[in-house]
Amino acid sequence: MKAIVVDHFLSSHNELSVSSIPTTKHWSPSSVLIRVSHVSPQYVDLLYARGLHQNNSPRGHVHPPFVLGYDFAGTVISCPAFSAFKPGDDVYGTTLGAFAEVVVADEMSIRRVPRELGNAGAAALVGGMTSYAAVVAIAE
Repeated sequence: MKAIVVDHFLSSHNELSVSSIPTTKHWSPSSVLIRVSHVSPQYVDLLYARGLHQNNSPRGHVHPPFVLGYDFAGTVISCPAFSAFKPGDDVYGTTLGAFAEVVVADEMSIRRVPRELGNAGAAALVGGMTSYAAVVAIAE
């Protein structure tokens, strides 16, 4: 599959490129496999790529190589039998590695796409909520 892979911390976003990698196979009991249709690049993605996010610290959980991106929308490919979702459901959410054709997300990190939004609007919704929360926090 195609993905934006960070194989070393970058000095510029101009170094980002698309790579071919094996389709993800990391599963946990509550994992949902999703074909990504839309992503919503955020400033935090550039921080991760450049090694400047607090999760890039020596004790953090994001170190090269990794697939970039958090916010996405797409269609469920497969999920556990007990899942609230089913194959074919359109979902949006966050998971590390969202800038790929296929992602694995924990069921708790995704929601159904509201009919009124569609996948493009839903992918942008997550970043919008983060921005809104930041503005409210600063205002308070």
